Amino acid sequence: MVASCFILHVNNLKERYHIFIPLLVLSYFFVHYGLEFFYFITARDFIVPFLLYLAGTCLVIYIASFFFRNIKKFAAAFSSILFVGLFFGSLMDTAGIAYNGSPVKSLAIFVATFAILISIIYWLKPGAVKSVLLFWMVYSMMLMAYDVAKFFISVPPEKKYLTREDVRLYDTKFTQRPDIWFLLFDMYPSDTSLRNYLFFDNSKLSNHLRSHGFFVTGNASSLYRETFFSLASTLGQQRLVYVNDPEVPAFKKPLISLSNIGHSFIPKLLKNNGYEINNYSPFTLAGQPSPLSFNLDYHRDHLLTRSVVFSVVYDALEPDFVKAGRGLDVSWLKDSWSSQVLHDTRYLLQKSDELSSTQPGETPAFNYLHFMLPHPPMLFDSTGKLNDVRNMYSYTGYENSIQNFKNYIVYTNTVIKKIVDKILLATKGKAIIILQGDHGYREYQEKFPANMQLGTQNAVYLPGAHYSGFSDTTSPLQAFRLVIQKLSAPN
Repeated sequence: MVASCFILHVNNLKERYHIFIPLLVLSYFFVHYGLEFFYFITARDFIVPFLLYLAGTCLVIYIASFFFRNIKKFAAAFSSILFVGLFFGSLMDTAGIAYNGSPVKSLAIFVATFAILISIIYWLKPGAVKSVLLFWMVYSMMLMAYDVAKFFISVPPEKKYLTREDVRLYDTKFTQRPDIWFLLFDMYPSDTSLRNYLFFDNSKLSNHLRSHGFFVTGNASSLYRETFFSLASTLGQQRLVYVNDPEVPAFKKPLISLSNIGHSFIPKLLKNNGYEINNYSPFTLAGQPSPLSFNLDYHRDHLLTRSVVFSVVYDALEPDFVKAGRGLDVSWLKDSWSSQVLHDTRYLLQKSDELSSTQPGETPAFNYLHFMLPHPPMLFDSTGKLNDVRNMYSYTGYENSIQNFKNYIVYTNTVIKKIVDKILLATKGKAIIILQGDHGYREYQEKFPANMQLGTQNAVYLPGAHYSGFSDTTSPLQAFRLVIQKLSAPN
Protein backbone atom coordinates (compact mmCIF):
# COMPACT_ATOMS: atom_id res chain seq x y z
CA MET A 1 0.00 0.00 0.00
CA VAL A 2 2.82 2.37 0.92
CA ALA A 3 4.60 1.42 -2.30
CA SER A 4 1.56 2.13 -4.44
CA CYS A 5 1.04 5.50 -2.73
CA PHE A 6 4.54 6.75 -3.42
CA ILE A 7 4.41 5.49 -7.03
CA LEU A 8 1.16 7.35 -7.68
CA HIS A 9 2.58 10.50 -6.08
CA VAL A 10 5.40 10.71 -8.65
CA ASN A 11 4.33 12.69 -11.68
CA ASN A 12 6.09 11.07 -14.59
CA LEU A 13 7.87 7.93 -15.71
CA LYS A 14 11.29 9.55 -15.78
CA GLU A 15 11.09 10.49 -12.11
CA ARG A 16 9.82 7.04 -11.26
CA TYR A 17 12.90 5.58 -12.87
CA HIS A 18 15.20 7.47 -10.50
CA ILE A 19 13.06 6.80 -7.46
CA PHE A 20 13.33 3.07 -7.95
CA ILE A 21 17.13 3.03 -7.70
CA PRO A 22 17.15 3.04 -3.83
CA LEU A 23 14.80 0.05 -4.00
CA LEU A 24 17.31 -1.64 -6.30
CA VAL A 25 20.04 -1.10 -3.68
CA LEU A 26 17.74 -2.54 -1.02
CA SER A 27 16.95 -5.53 -3.23
CA TYR A 28 20.64 -6.21 -3.78
CA PHE A 29 21.20 -6.21 -0.01
CA PHE A 30 18.53 -8.85 0.58
CA VAL A 31 19.50 -10.96 -2.43
CA HIS A 32 23.14 -10.95 -1.32
CA TYR A 33 22.49 -12.02 2.27
CA GLY A 34 19.54 -14.21 1.35
CA LEU A 35 21.82 -16.33 -0.85
CA GLU A 36 24.70 -16.08 1.63
CA PHE A 37 22.58 -17.65 4.36
CA PHE A 38 20.36 -19.75 2.13
CA TYR A 39 20.90 -22.98 4.10
CA PHE A 40 20.30 -21.34 7.48
CA ILE A 41 17.12 -19.31 7.06
CA THR A 42 13.52 -20.06 6.20
CA ALA A 43 11.43 -18.33 3.57
CA ARG A 44 9.69 -16.43 6.37
CA ASP A 45 13.07 -15.24 7.70
CA PHE A 46 13.67 -13.67 4.30
CA ILE A 47 10.23 -12.41 3.30
CA VAL A 48 9.21 -10.69 6.54
CA PRO A 49 12.26 -8.42 6.96
CA PHE A 50 12.37 -7.73 3.22
CA LEU A 51 8.77 -6.52 3.22
CA LEU A 52 9.36 -4.42 6.34
CA TYR A 53 12.45 -2.77 4.91
CA LEU A 54 10.71 -2.30 1.56
CA ALA A 55 7.75 -0.59 3.21
CA GLY A 56 10.06 1.62 5.28
CA THR A 57 12.13 2.61 2.25
CA CYS A 58 9.04 3.40 0.22
CA LEU A 59 7.67 5.51 3.06
CA VAL A 60 10.88 7.54 3.26
CA ILE A 61 10.82 8.13 -0.51
CA TYR A 62 7.15 9.09 -0.41
CA ILE A 63 7.64 11.64 2.38
CA ALA A 64 10.83 13.00 0.82
CA SER A 65 9.04 13.62 -2.47
CA PHE A 66 7.08 16.41 -0.76
CA PHE A 67 10.21 18.24 0.36
CA PHE A 68 12.85 17.73 -2.33
CA ARG A 69 12.47 19.62 -5.55
CA ASN A 70 15.46 17.87 -7.13
CA ILE A 71 14.30 14.29 -6.90
CA LYS A 72 17.38 13.04 -8.73
CA LYS A 73 19.74 14.40 -6.09
CA PHE A 74 17.60 12.91 -3.37
CA ALA A 75 17.60 9.51 -5.10
CA ALA A 76 21.39 9.62 -5.51
CA ALA A 77 21.98 10.67 -1.91
CA PHE A 78 19.47 8.21 -0.47
CA SER A 79 20.87 5.32 -2.52
CA SER A 80 24.38 6.07 -1.24
CA ILE A 81 23.28 6.45 2.38
CA LEU A 82 21.11 3.36 2.15
CA PHE A 83 24.02 1.27 0.91
CA VAL A 84 26.32 2.45 3.71
CA GLY A 85 23.62 1.97 6.34
CA LEU A 86 22.68 -1.52 5.17
CA PHE A 87 26.24 -2.79 4.81
CA PHE A 88 27.64 -0.75 7.71
CA GLY A 89 29.00 -3.63 9.79
CA SER A 90 30.51 -5.37 6.78
CA LEU A 91 32.07 -2.16 5.49
CA MET A 92 33.67 -1.42 8.86
CA ASP A 93 35.07 -4.94 9.07
CA THR A 94 36.38 -4.80 5.51
CA ALA A 95 38.00 -1.41 6.07
CA GLY A 96 39.53 -2.62 9.33
CA ILE A 97 38.02 0.30 11.22
CA ALA A 98 37.81 -0.56 14.92
CA TYR A 99 34.69 0.89 16.46
CA ASN A 100 35.15 -1.29 19.56
CA GLY A 101 31.51 -2.23 19.84
CA SER A 102 30.66 1.28 21.02
CA PRO A 103 27.21 2.51 19.96
CA VAL A 104 28.32 6.15 20.22
CA LYS A 105 31.41 5.58 18.07
CA SER A 106 29.43 3.51 15.57
CA LEU A 107 26.79 6.21 15.21
CA ALA A 108 29.45 8.90 14.94
CA ILE A 109 31.12 7.05 12.05
CA PHE A 110 27.80 6.61 10.28
CA VAL A 111 26.69 10.23 10.79
CA ALA A 112 30.06 11.50 9.53
CA THR A 113 29.76 9.30 6.43
CA PHE A 114 26.16 10.46 6.02
CA ALA A 115 27.23 14.14 6.14
CA ILE A 116 30.07 13.64 3.66
CA LEU A 117 27.85 11.88 1.14
CA ILE A 118 25.14 14.53 1.41
CA SER A 119 27.67 17.33 0.98
CA ILE A 120 29.27 15.74 -2.07
CA ILE A 121 26.00 15.02 -3.85
CA TYR A 122 24.58 18.46 -2.99
CA TRP A 123 27.39 20.14 -4.92
CA LEU A 124 27.34 17.79 -7.88
CA LYS A 125 26.22 19.02 -11.26
CA PRO A 126 23.20 17.35 -12.94
CA GLY A 127 25.41 15.25 -15.20
CA ALA A 128 27.40 13.96 -12.22
CA VAL A 129 24.22 13.19 -10.29
CA LYS A 130 22.99 11.16 -13.25
CA SER A 131 26.30 9.27 -13.21
CA VAL A 132 25.87 8.45 -9.51
CA LEU A 133 22.40 7.12 -10.18
CA LEU A 134 23.63 5.11 -13.15
CA PHE A 135 26.44 3.70 -11.00
CA TRP A 136 24.06 2.45 -8.29
CA MET A 137 21.73 0.96 -10.87
CA VAL A 138 24.46 -0.90 -12.78
CA TYR A 139 26.38 -1.83 -9.61
CA SER A 140 23.34 -3.32 -7.88
CA MET A 141 22.15 -5.21 -10.96
CA MET A 142 25.60 -6.61 -11.75
CA LEU A 143 26.21 -7.79 -8.19
CA MET A 144 22.76 -9.34 -7.95
CA ALA A 145 23.41 -11.21 -11.20
CA TYR A 146 26.83 -12.29 -9.90
CA ASP A 147 25.44 -13.56 -6.58
CA VAL A 148 22.65 -15.50 -8.27
CA ALA A 149 25.02 -17.03 -10.84
CA LYS A 150 27.55 -17.94 -8.15
CA PHE A 151 24.86 -19.58 -6.04
CA PHE A 152 23.68 -21.83 -8.87
CA ILE A 153 27.10 -22.59 -10.37
CA SER A 154 29.15 -23.25 -7.22
CA VAL A 155 28.38 -25.34 -4.13
CA PRO A 156 28.76 -23.46 -0.82
CA PRO A 157 31.34 -25.29 1.33
CA GLU A 158 28.97 -25.50 4.29
CA LYS A 159 26.49 -27.67 2.39
CA LYS A 160 28.57 -30.85 2.76
CA TYR A 161 28.71 -30.45 6.54
CA LEU A 162 25.00 -30.16 7.19
CA THR A 163 23.64 -33.24 8.95
CA ARG A 164 22.23 -36.07 6.89
CA GLU A 165 20.32 -39.16 7.99
CA ASP A 166 22.56 -41.31 10.20
CA VAL A 167 22.50 -45.02 9.47
CA ARG A 168 23.65 -45.74 13.03
CA LEU A 169 20.11 -44.96 14.18
CA TYR A 170 18.81 -48.19 12.76
CA ASP A 171 21.50 -50.34 14.34
CA THR A 172 21.04 -49.19 17.92
CA LYS A 173 18.09 -50.57 19.88
CA PHE A 174 17.83 -50.06 23.62
CA THR A 175 17.31 -53.00 25.95
CA GLN A 176 16.34 -50.65 28.78
CA ARG A 177 14.68 -47.24 28.73
CA PRO A 178 15.04 -45.27 31.96
CA ASP A 179 14.38 -41.54 32.05
CA ILE A 180 17.47 -39.53 31.14
CA TRP A 181 18.28 -36.13 32.61
CA PHE A 182 20.83 -34.01 30.79
CA LEU A 183 21.78 -31.12 33.07
CA LEU A 184 24.13 -28.73 31.29
CA PHE A 185 25.79 -25.95 33.28
CA ASP A 186 27.39 -23.51 30.89
CA MET A 187 31.08 -22.61 31.32
CA TYR A 188 31.58 -24.85 34.35
CA PRO A 189 35.29 -25.79 34.59
CA SER A 190 36.61 -29.14 35.75
CA ASP A 191 37.65 -29.64 39.38
CA THR A 192 41.30 -29.78 38.30
CA SER A 193 41.05 -26.47 36.43
CA LEU A 194 39.29 -24.79 39.34
CA ARG A 195 41.94 -26.02 41.76
CA ASN A 196 45.02 -25.29 39.62
CA TYR A 197 44.08 -21.92 38.14
CA LEU A 198 41.43 -20.36 40.38
CA PHE A 199 42.55 -22.01 43.64
CA PHE A 200 39.00 -23.12 44.27
CA ASP A 201 38.21 -26.38 46.08
CA ASN A 202 35.13 -27.95 44.49
CA SER A 203 35.25 -31.16 46.52
CA LYS A 204 32.01 -30.41 48.39
CA LEU A 205 29.99 -30.85 45.21
CA SER A 206 32.04 -33.82 43.98
CA ASN A 207 31.76 -35.60 47.32
CA HIS A 208 28.02 -34.92 47.43
CA LEU A 209 27.57 -36.46 43.98
CA ARG A 210 29.77 -39.44 44.75
CA SER A 211 27.84 -40.09 47.95
CA HIS A 212 24.72 -40.45 45.78
CA GLY A 213 26.36 -42.94 43.40
CA PHE A 214 27.68 -40.63 40.67
CA PHE A 215 30.87 -41.19 38.73
CA VAL A 216 32.60 -37.81 38.86
CA THR A 217 35.50 -36.98 36.57
CA GLY A 218 38.08 -34.54 37.83
CA ASN A 219 39.98 -33.80 34.67
CA ALA A 220 37.52 -33.99 31.76
CA SER A 221 37.88 -31.71 28.76
CA SER A 222 35.56 -30.51 26.05
CA LEU A 223 36.77 -30.57 22.48
CA TYR A 224 35.73 -26.96 21.92
CA ARG A 225 35.57 -23.63 23.75
CA GLU A 226 32.26 -22.57 22.24
CA THR A 227 28.84 -23.82 23.34
CA PHE A 228 27.47 -24.46 19.85
CA PHE A 229 30.56 -26.43 18.80
CA SER A 230 30.72 -28.38 22.06
CA LEU A 231 27.05 -29.42 21.97
CA ALA A 232 27.11 -30.16 18.24
CA SER A 233 29.99 -32.53 18.89
CA THR A 234 28.48 -34.14 22.00
CA LEU A 235 24.96 -34.57 20.66
CA GLY A 236 26.22 -35.47 17.20
CA GLN A 237 28.79 -37.90 18.62
CA GLN A 238 31.58 -36.75 16.35
CA ARG A 239 34.40 -34.28 15.94
CA LEU A 240 33.54 -31.25 13.84
CA VAL A 241 35.69 -31.28 10.72
CA TYR A 242 34.35 -27.94 9.50
CA VAL A 243 35.73 -26.08 12.50
CA ASN A 244 39.21 -26.37 10.95
CA ASP A 245 38.12 -26.12 7.31
CA PRO A 246 39.55 -22.86 5.88
CA GLU A 247 37.04 -22.92 3.03
CA VAL A 248 34.13 -22.38 5.41
CA PRO A 249 33.83 -18.73 6.53
CA ALA A 250 34.24 -18.37 10.30
CA PHE A 251 30.83 -16.72 10.74
CA LYS A 252 29.11 -19.72 9.15
CA LYS A 253 30.64 -22.34 11.42
CA PRO A 254 28.35 -21.59 14.40
CA LEU A 255 25.39 -21.67 12.00
CA ILE A 256 26.36 -25.13 10.79
CA SER A 257 26.53 -26.30 14.40
CA LEU A 258 23.16 -24.81 15.27
CA SER A 259 21.57 -26.39 12.22
CA ASN A 260 23.07 -29.78 13.01
CA ILE A 261 22.13 -29.67 16.70
CA GLY A 262 18.50 -29.32 15.65
CA HIS A 263 18.49 -32.84 14.25
CA SER A 264 21.58 -34.37 15.85
CA PHE A 265 22.26 -38.05 16.49
CA ILE A 266 21.50 -38.41 20.22
CA PRO A 267 17.98 -36.86 20.20
CA LYS A 268 17.06 -38.76 17.02
CA LEU A 269 18.36 -42.01 18.48
CA LEU A 270 16.34 -41.47 21.64
CA LYS A 271 13.18 -40.68 19.66
CA ASN A 272 13.83 -43.78 17.59
CA ASN A 273 13.77 -45.77 20.82
CA GLY A 274 10.50 -44.29 22.04
CA TYR A 275 11.76 -41.39 24.16
CA GLU A 276 9.88 -38.15 24.64
CA ILE A 277 12.21 -35.16 24.19
CA ASN A 278 11.72 -32.30 26.66
CA ASN A 279 13.84 -29.43 25.38
CA TYR A 280 14.71 -26.66 27.83
CA SER A 281 17.91 -25.65 26.10
CA PRO A 282 18.92 -22.61 24.04
CA PHE A 283 18.76 -24.74 20.87
CA THR A 284 16.07 -26.00 18.58
CA LEU A 285 16.18 -29.72 19.29
CA ALA A 286 14.34 -32.62 17.65
CA GLY A 287 11.78 -30.28 16.14
CA GLN A 288 11.23 -28.39 19.41
CA PRO A 289 12.18 -24.71 19.41
CA SER A 290 13.96 -23.30 22.42
CA PRO A 291 11.56 -22.01 25.10
CA LEU A 292 14.22 -19.60 26.43
CA SER A 293 14.22 -15.88 25.72
CA PHE A 294 18.02 -15.88 25.37
CA ASN A 295 18.63 -18.73 22.96
CA LEU A 296 21.38 -19.50 20.52
CA ASP A 297 19.04 -18.99 17.61
CA TYR A 298 20.15 -15.37 17.98
CA HIS A 299 22.93 -16.47 15.61
CA ARG A 300 20.14 -16.95 13.06
CA ASP A 301 17.83 -14.16 14.15
CA HIS A 302 18.36 -11.04 12.06
CA LEU A 303 21.02 -12.80 9.97
CA LEU A 304 19.94 -10.76 6.97
CA THR A 305 20.10 -7.46 8.80
CA ARG A 306 22.95 -7.92 11.28
CA SER A 307 25.26 -5.56 9.33
CA VAL A 308 22.70 -2.72 9.31
CA VAL A 309 23.96 0.27 11.27
CA PHE A 310 21.11 0.23 13.78
CA SER A 311 21.61 -3.48 14.49
CA VAL A 312 25.30 -2.83 15.14
CA VAL A 313 24.47 0.04 17.50
CA TYR A 314 21.72 -1.85 19.33
CA ASP A 315 23.87 -4.94 19.91
CA ALA A 316 26.54 -2.78 21.53
CA LEU A 317 24.28 -0.91 23.95
CA GLU A 318 24.40 -3.04 27.09
CA PRO A 319 28.08 -4.09 26.95
CA ASP A 320 29.03 -0.47 26.28
CA PHE A 321 27.09 0.78 29.30
CA VAL A 322 28.64 -1.81 31.57
CA LYS A 323 32.21 -1.58 30.25
CA ALA A 324 32.15 2.18 30.58
CA GLY A 325 31.47 1.84 34.29
CA ARG A 326 28.22 3.77 34.15
CA GLY A 327 26.51 1.05 36.19
CA LEU A 328 23.35 1.34 34.15
CA ASP A 329 20.99 -1.61 34.07
CA VAL A 330 19.45 -1.54 30.61
CA SER A 331 16.88 -4.23 31.38
CA TRP A 332 14.31 -1.88 29.86
CA LEU A 333 15.76 -3.01 26.53
CA LYS A 334 13.65 -5.93 25.41
CA ASP A 335 16.69 -7.94 24.32
CA SER A 336 19.01 -6.97 27.16
CA TRP A 337 21.34 -9.90 27.77
CA SER A 338 21.32 -9.85 31.57
CA SER A 339 17.54 -9.44 31.81
CA GLN A 340 16.99 -12.34 29.39
CA VAL A 341 19.39 -14.65 31.24
CA LEU A 342 17.83 -13.74 34.59
CA HIS A 343 14.38 -14.54 33.22
CA ASP A 344 15.58 -17.84 31.77
CA THR A 345 17.43 -18.89 34.92
CA ARG A 346 14.36 -18.34 37.07
CA TYR A 347 12.24 -20.17 34.49
CA LEU A 348 14.60 -23.16 34.44
CA LEU A 349 14.77 -23.31 38.23
CA GLN A 350 10.99 -23.45 38.33
CA LYS A 351 10.80 -25.96 35.48
CA SER A 352 13.46 -28.23 37.01
CA ASP A 353 11.58 -28.13 40.30
CA GLU A 354 8.36 -29.17 38.56
CA LEU A 355 9.92 -31.90 36.43
CA SER A 356 12.07 -33.39 39.18
CA SER A 357 9.02 -33.68 41.42
CA THR A 358 7.09 -35.68 38.83
CA GLN A 359 7.02 -39.45 38.91
CA PRO A 360 8.33 -41.18 35.74
CA GLY A 361 5.58 -41.82 33.17
CA GLU A 362 4.95 -44.77 30.90
CA THR A 363 6.90 -43.08 28.09
CA PRO A 364 10.58 -42.57 28.93
CA ALA A 365 11.75 -38.95 28.79
CA PHE A 366 14.95 -37.19 27.83
CA ASN A 367 14.98 -33.92 29.79
CA TYR A 368 17.60 -31.43 28.59
CA LEU A 369 17.95 -28.38 30.85
CA HIS A 370 20.67 -25.90 29.88
CA PHE A 371 21.53 -23.39 32.63
CA MET A 372 23.59 -20.26 32.00
CA LEU A 373 25.36 -21.03 35.28
CA PRO A 374 28.10 -20.16 36.19
CA HIS A 375 28.50 -18.39 32.83
CA PRO A 376 28.43 -14.56 32.96
CA PRO A 377 26.37 -12.53 33.50
CA MET A 378 26.99 -13.64 37.08
CA LEU A 379 23.52 -12.87 38.31
CA PHE A 380 23.84 -13.95 41.94
CA ASP A 381 26.36 -14.07 44.76
CA SER A 382 27.07 -17.25 46.71
CA THR A 383 23.88 -16.86 48.75
CA GLY A 384 21.58 -16.30 45.76
CA LYS A 385 21.33 -12.53 46.24
CA LEU A 386 21.07 -10.62 42.95
CA ASN A 387 24.29 -8.80 42.02
CA ASP A 388 24.33 -5.26 40.74
CA VAL A 389 24.76 -5.02 36.98
CA ARG A 390 28.49 -4.15 37.11
CA ASN A 391 29.33 -7.29 39.06
CA MET A 392 27.41 -9.49 36.64
CA TYR A 393 30.12 -9.08 34.02
CA SER A 394 33.86 -9.53 33.80
CA TYR A 395 34.47 -5.81 33.31
CA THR A 396 35.21 -4.91 36.92
CA GLY A 397 38.84 -5.95 37.10
CA TYR A 398 40.47 -9.37 37.26
CA GLU A 399 40.44 -9.98 41.02
CA ASN A 400 36.85 -8.88 41.50
CA SER A 401 35.61 -10.84 38.47
CA ILE A 402 37.34 -14.04 39.59
CA GLN A 403 35.86 -13.74 43.07
CA ASN A 404 32.40 -13.14 41.61
CA PHE A 405 32.84 -16.23 39.43
CA LYS A 406 33.84 -18.35 42.44
CA ASN A 407 30.82 -17.09 44.34
CA TYR A 408 28.65 -17.97 41.37
CA ILE A 409 30.00 -21.52 41.39
CA VAL A 410 28.99 -21.82 45.05
CA TYR A 411 25.49 -20.74 44.10
CA THR A 412 25.48 -23.07 41.08
CA ASN A 413 26.47 -26.00 43.30
CA THR A 414 23.49 -25.27 45.55
CA VAL A 415 21.23 -25.46 42.49
CA ILE A 416 22.86 -28.71 41.31
CA LYS A 417 22.49 -30.43 44.67
CA LYS A 418 18.84 -29.50 44.95
CA ILE A 419 17.96 -30.73 41.44
CA VAL A 420 19.94 -33.96 41.72
CA ASP A 421 18.51 -34.83 45.13
CA LYS A 422 14.95 -34.27 43.91
CA ILE A 423 15.45 -36.37 40.75
CA LEU A 424 16.92 -39.27 42.71
CA LEU A 425 14.07 -39.11 45.22
CA ALA A 426 11.28 -38.88 42.61
CA THR A 427 12.71 -41.65 40.40
CA LYS A 428 13.90 -43.81 43.31
CA GLY A 429 17.35 -43.79 41.78
CA LYS A 430 16.23 -45.39 38.52
CA ALA A 431 16.92 -42.47 36.15
CA ILE A 432 20.15 -41.68 34.34
CA ILE A 433 21.59 -38.25 35.15
CA ILE A 434 24.26 -36.70 32.93
CA LEU A 435 25.64 -33.54 34.52
CA GLN A 436 28.12 -31.62 32.36
CA GLY A 437 29.66 -28.33 31.47
CA ASP A 438 30.12 -27.49 27.82
CA HIS A 439 33.52 -25.82 28.15
CA GLY A 440 35.77 -24.27 30.74
CA TYR A 441 36.41 -20.71 31.90
CA ARG A 442 36.87 -18.42 28.89
CA GLU A 443 37.25 -15.01 30.50
CA TYR A 444 40.73 -13.42 30.67
CA GLN A 445 42.05 -15.89 28.11
CA GLU A 446 45.47 -14.27 28.10
CA LYS A 447 45.95 -15.32 31.74
CA PHE A 448 45.06 -19.00 31.38
CA PRO A 449 46.24 -21.92 29.23
CA ALA A 450 43.99 -23.76 26.80
CA ASN A 451 43.13 -26.54 29.26
CA MET A 452 41.46 -23.96 31.54
CA GLN A 453 39.20 -22.99 28.66
CA LEU A 454 38.50 -26.62 27.73
CA GLY A 455 38.48 -28.38 31.11
CA THR A 456 34.88 -29.03 32.04
CA GLN A 457 32.62 -30.71 34.57
CA ASN A 458 31.40 -34.19 33.75
CA ALA A 459 29.52 -36.44 36.17
CA VAL A 460 27.19 -39.34 35.40
CA TYR A 461 24.70 -41.28 37.49
CA LEU A 462 23.78 -44.76 36.27
CA PRO A 463 21.33 -46.98 38.15
CA GLY A 464 23.33 -49.87 39.54
CA ALA A 465 26.59 -47.88 39.29
CA HIS A 466 27.93 -49.76 36.24
CA TYR A 467 30.81 -47.42 35.38
CA SER A 468 33.12 -49.66 33.41
CA GLY A 469 34.78 -47.63 30.68
CA PHE A 470 34.59 -44.33 32.59
CA SER A 471 37.79 -42.62 33.71
CA ASP A 472 38.92 -39.37 35.28
CA THR A 473 39.37 -37.85 31.81
CA THR A 474 36.15 -39.09 30.15
CA SER A 475 34.95 -36.28 27.91
CA PRO A 476 31.30 -35.19 27.53
CA LEU A 477 31.19 -36.81 24.09
CA GLN A 478 32.59 -40.09 25.48
CA ALA A 479 30.21 -40.04 28.44
CA PHE A 480 27.17 -40.00 26.15
CA ARG A 481 28.68 -42.76 24.04
CA LEU A 482 29.20 -44.95 27.12
CA VAL A 483 25.65 -44.30 28.33
CA ILE A 484 24.23 -45.33 24.94
CA GLN A 485 26.36 -48.48 24.96
CA LYS A 486 24.99 -49.46 28.37
CA LEU A 487 21.39 -48.77 27.33
CA SER A 488 21.77 -50.99 24.27
CA ALA A 489 23.78 -53.77 25.98
CA PRO A 490 22.09 -57.16 26.37
CA ASN A 491 20.37 -57.59 29.73
